[in-house]
Amino acid sequence: MFGAISDTVPIILEIIAMKNLLLRFFALITVIFMLGACAPQPAGPVLVAPDPTSTLVLPTFSPRNTPEPLITSTPAPAKPDASRSALLTQSDGSILFTDFKGNYSLVFPPNWTLVRVNEKEYESLMLNQALTDSLLQTYLMAYRNRDGATYRLFAFDLAGRVDVSDYLTNVEIYLDDRETITVKQARLNLEKARQKDSKVVEVLASKDITTTSGYEVGIYRAILETRAVTAQKSTIYYSAAVITPYNTSLLIISFGAPVELRDKVETFMDDLIESYRETR
Repeated sequence: MFGAISDTVPIILEIIAMKNLLLRFFALITVIFMLGACAPQPAGPVLVAPDPTSTLVLPTFSPRNTPEPLITSTPAPAKPDASRSALLTQSDGSILFTDFKGNYSLVFPPNWTLVRVNEKEYESLMLNQALTDSLLQTYLMAYRNRDGATYRLFAFDLAGRVDVSDYLTNVEIYLDDRETITVKQARLNLEKARQKDSKVVEVLASKDITTTSGYEVGIYRAILETRAVTAQKSTIYYSAAVITPYNTSLLIISFGAPVELRDKVETFMDDLIESYRETR
């Protein structure tokens, strides 16, 4: 740039010496344009090749408003069992059976196995323990076609089982909500029925009692020679209780055990009957 200015100094002096003013003006304009052309141009943008090893990092954004958590609905309460009954384990391990159809409840000892016809506990027992227990499987298969509206519950003392015969200690609960009958008449009818379907070895008791809670119960106990569910002949200790809940239906609780276990099970029905309550 400085070299270009020094070269034009003599030319400027000559222009100043010109007498013709118009010619001097045009000459000066020409020199100014020449100096402008020689001036350095402003630097343009510098292009830099991208680093091939660099990684593109995208900006992250925080949402302006944090979305509200999704509202989950509270599960609806479980519907009552189709059997219109319930099984509930108590704090002491005993099991409360409540029959909403018959309007009564009973309490079974801890470790007893309670099943209702084709309800979830029945299916669970069939798919688990019964697979390796042929005798239990035979009982459960026999119960499958029972009418759950009348055969309300089956119970087994599997924990205290002693294989002394082809017979499982068990309870059957039968309910007829169309039958209206006195306790005494129902007990006598039961006694006659047992004489027809079994050989009565000995009648131990046939009487009517009142529980400490004020319920009238017909009691029938005997040693019977009968055919079990397996069709094998067995001698059993048999105890039955006949109750008429609210005098509007007939309830029969039947208990059977191998006769060899009589001394161990004689008080079982006493305790079960004492636990009876009407629940309407």
